[in-house]
Amino acid sequence: MSESNRCYTIVPAAGHSRRMGKPKLLLPWQGKTVMDHVLQVWTTSDVTETVVVIRRDDVELQRVCSQWPVAIVQPSEAPADMKASVQAGLRFLEQHYEPSATDHCFIAPADLPTLQQGIIPPLLAAPKDPTHLIVPQFGGKQGHPVLLPWPLTGEIHTLTADQGVDALVARHPQTIVPFPAADRVTDVDTPAEYQMVYKNHHG
Repeated sequence: MSESNRCYTIVPAAGHSRRMGKPKLLLPWQGKTVMDHVLQVWTTSDVTETVVVIRRDDVELQRVCSQWPVAIVQPSEAPADMKASVQAGLRFLEQHYEPSATDHCFIAPADLPTLQQGIIPPLLAAPKDPTHLIVPQFGGKQGHPVLLPWPLTGEIHTLTADQGVDALVARHPQTIVPFPAADRVTDVDTPAEYQMVYKNHHG
């Protein structure tokens, strides 16, 4: 990817996995952990930098992330929610990369065990419009990850307390990239969701 058209990924991973009842990013997935799988996908893609936001007290997750060529951001105060984590990741990119108006940024939850390498190139290759978000649809249903033009990422800092990042997605026109329903990328929050996707992908 050219220096004039860079792309970044922010992976917010500072949650407490309360609904899962255990650290979901450390659950097994294809011989590794869910976090290993997700970072392997991003670090073998064409993104310029992958930024992972984690809590300072999450020592085990830090150990896993440190084995991958990613930037680890640990805010002094634990992020209150995904939005706060994304904001921390954006501040890191602003300080260290000074992204330009032609750059883009993926917002990609960490708990995406079904994320596959083949999802990323079509999103990066989609026609670029500085006012449009690039959104994958799997069998007609919106999924992850969403690709934002860098100028629109600034709006994440202005979201109100009751607004999540999805409010930004709903606010702007979208360029849709279609994928088969079977390739759907979703997050996992509960033991039942994890067991279902694990069974589907491990036979």
